[in-house]
Amino acid sequence: MDKFNITPNLDKFLKAVKKYSLIPLSLDLGEDFITPIQLYQKVKDKKYSFLLESVEGEEKISRFSFVGFNPLFLLSSKGGKVEITDFIKSKVDRFSSSLSPLDGLWSLMKRFNAYPVKGMRFSGGFVGYLGYDNVRFFEPVLNLQNRVKDSESRFVFCKYFFIFDHKERKVETVSFVSLPSGVNLKEASFLYRKEKKNLLNLIDYFSKDKALKPLNFLRRKVKVKSNFSKKEFSSLVKR
Repeated sequence: MDKFNITPNLDKFLKAVKKYSLIPLSLDLGEDFITPIQLYQKVKDKKYSFLLESVEGEEKISRFSFVGFNPLFLLSSKGGKVEITDFIKSKVDRFSSSLSPLDGLWSLMKRFNAYPVKGMRFSGGFVGYLGYDNVRFFEPVLNLQNRVKDSESRFVFCKYFFIFDHKERKVETVSFVSLPSGVNLKEASFLYRKEKKNLLNLIDYFSKDKALKPLNFLRRKVKVKSNFSKKEFSSLVKR
């Protein structure tokens, strides 16, 4: 495992501690490490994992694939109820809000100061979705009274993040180190070495048994029920 060089090194990490509360450790794994599908097969059963593919313009195949798992922060909203989970502190905040989920996400992001990583296509951050009904927050001509009735969203910030660049034939992994307020250099040095060891153990685990398990295509019967009657739907279409 000594062949891997982790960035930043300990000296740069300790300098960054003075200014940042969330610092990513990254390393280049080379092109033959693992495929995005092989990696996601290993983490797909973990809560809040994701696999993203990028396709731009007239490209037929995505240049980048991103895999993330093991959440640090989670923001969920449904209706006017918002829930923010801090997995680091094992703390959950629940409150009501009439603001858009993006306002809540922005407030959450202000809680920490992340170390910027230069040159990466996407070096980590919140990944998630906005349910269709959230359009009411951003389109003023829609019915404002029903803004939060059915709106739903979920955004997650994952600790571990893998970046596959298929054009350059390389894989890079990122592990975010969260630093408690008032951490001293001795404590920060211990956290760095601990996280470095954890990251290398994780890479070693993913390097083994790359065979894909067969996919299960068994069909499940799903009952679907509309929340509109045919008459109501026709009336809305005409309007």
